Amino acid sequence: MRKHDRKFIITVILFCNSFPSSSGSVIENRNIDEYGYAQFNASNGNMMMGTDHEYEWKAFGDMVTKIPIVRHLEANSNTSAGEDFSFRDGNDIILPRSTSGNTEFWGLFNQLNDGKKEPLYFQNVGESRPVLTRFRYVFVPIWYEDENTSDIGKKIDVDKIKSVMEYCNVYYQRMSFGKFVFEEPLILEQAVIPVSSVNPGWGSLETAARDRLMEEEYTKGVDYDGIVIVYNTAQDGPFSGHGGWGTVNAETSITWMSWKHGLSNDVARHEFGHTFGHPHHLTNKYKYRFGLEGTVGYDGYDMMSGGNGYAISDFSVASKWYFGWIPDSSIIIMQPDGSSANCPSCVNEGTFILHPLDSDDPSKLMGVHIPITSQGSTLYSYWLSYRSGNPAKIGLSVHISWFGNIGNGQFGAYYDSLNYDAHGDTETREDSFVIPGTCYRISPSMKMLEIDPLSSISISPLVCVDELSEGDFITIRVSFPDLSSLTDATAIRENDYNDINIECGTSIDVNVDSGKSTLLHVKNTGVNGIVNLDICPQSKTAKAYIYDR
Repeated sequence: MRKHDRKFIITVILFCNSFPSSSGSVIENRNIDEYGYAQFNASNGNMMMGTDHEYEWKAFGDMVTKIPIVRHLEANSNTSAGEDFSFRDGNDIILPRSTSGNTEFWGLFNQLNDGKKEPLYFQNVGESRPVLTRFRYVFVPIWYEDENTSDIGKKIDVDKIKSVMEYCNVYYQRMSFGKFVFEEPLILEQAVIPVSSVNPGWGSLETAARDRLMEEEYTKGVDYDGIVIVYNTAQDGPFSGHGGWGTVNAETSITWMSWKHGLSNDVARHEFGHTFGHPHHLTNKYKYRFGLEGTVGYDGYDMMSGGNGYAISDFSVASKWYFGWIPDSSIIIMQPDGSSANCPSCVNEGTFILHPLDSDDPSKLMGVHIPITSQGSTLYSYWLSYRSGNPAKIGLSVHISWFGNIGNGQFGAYYDSLNYDAHGDTETREDSFVIPGTCYRISPSMKMLEIDPLSSISISPLVCVDELSEGDFITIRVSFPDLSSLTDATAIRENDYNDINIECGTSIDVNVDSGKSTLLHVKNTGVNGIVNLDICPQSKTAKAYIYDR
């Protein structure tokens, strides 16, 4: 707290609860179905292991990941190559924390286009990066072997498939500024597969679909790029009622979609977003102290984050930029050092007018990219952007974002993010935005402090919103305040109010000299701790900055 030539009194009242103990455990129910699939239901995810294909299937909501099994033949047992329920590649899991951040970031950044391959991506002469231009799905409608094929209610409507794909094509074309198309889908005849409707698994349906494609002599990369399996709801198991499932940046994109409950415009555009490399984007809300960040809900404003109910809920600006739908010239890159050998175009401060990422002109400035660090094959950055097509239009969106598993998968990487809930002291995320007339200091999330504490602490941008023309543009100022100008924290404690201990249920009055910077450190507030702070200046006003770590 800093004010000059005045004195004021601070009153602190503290109510504390002890931190709950936390221990991770997964309760499993395992059985082997008649097609050789071991099925697991766990408290934080579902896993299905295809014993005949040497894969395990992990499901998170409507996302499905297919992971090769590492075989230990001498022990006659299987272990997974990736052990945690997250969308990080195996290399990221075993690497130590990074401490140099920036140099490694630019090395990996320069490899970001390496996994973009034809025929999905195409780079025109004069374009700086490959552009995602096309994709073709093959639809495989099925009956289970124990279904009544004469039941008209079990007949999957080809016209409905065509209608949904026409909608998705129009939406994705607009979202990509006309740079991407879904080519006319290939639709097979509905056929019986040798799988029961009793608890069918992801792998059993995928195998049956691939067998059908082989019988018809269709080839991936020539006739199709991704597979959509359309099924009637099963008696039990994952397909007994769920609308749809999708892989996330797999080598071959697979979507499982129920005929009655999943084959719809909004479900399809969302599930296809998974196959294009997007998990569910969550929030870095203030309740992170109750659990891992992202456990308290969706971002809420794009089709991959709980915003699918809005007519316009495009992919993020970072994702559009990655796919080449937004050019480099429409993105400002910032770092504390400004221009450097790794980034000649970088700046360290500026005022920018951002236009909506969901508008119709990609040549306008649409985003600010602030690199943080890298780990394994994952890049971490802050992204600032503005939306106009839904309630996010009231202010600036701030995200911590990452591109992972770079160089791999059908789309070359996956993309994920957490939004910063700028006014996170409320249950709603309707106030997640930096609004006109306010400034917001982007402090490191717990996620980034665990991954790279040095880089995360050193990159802490200050963002101010000066003007908003709702739906048209937002004017922002971005800078990196010099942290070294602040008084050393150790000196503050030694010279001012070192080791002030406040007991739970008590209060304390502190006389503060406004000519000095003063740090009050409140410890062990617990999960539901409440700190009441009153400032009583003798003249004019005083400010207190509260950092919740």
